[in-house]
Amino acid sequence: MSSSLHPELFDLSFEFLLAERNNAIVEREKAVKALQKALLICDKALEERDEARLARKEERIARLRQVATLEDAIHKQEAKQRDEKETQNYAATSTTDEYILEVRYSAKDQKPNDRTKADSIL
Repeated sequence: MSSSLHPELFDLSFEFLLAERNNAIVEREKAVKALQKALLICDKALEERDEARLARKEERIARLRQVATLEDAIHKQEAKQRDEKETQNYAATSTTDEYILEVRYSAKDQKPNDRTKADSIL
């Protein structure tokens, strides 16, 4: 079949096919480069998304720690106030008990009218 074609025409056909093949290779290389660039963009976007998620997670952890610290401080303050109140109640009770004892002991030494006053206090 090649013998029926003129040799120059055969050479031109071959060069045309070779050029087409080379163009296809070049186009494929361009497409591959475009896909690689797209992959890099996607990778960068994924990395930024992951960094943003990590930052939000760290912010949530920091807020939770703040809340825990505040709750701990509140509990400590409440405990301190309870202790102070118990101490005041104990001191008041002790003082009242001591006062009652003083009144009773001093009532023994006083006149009958003074004793009724002391008993009314009790």
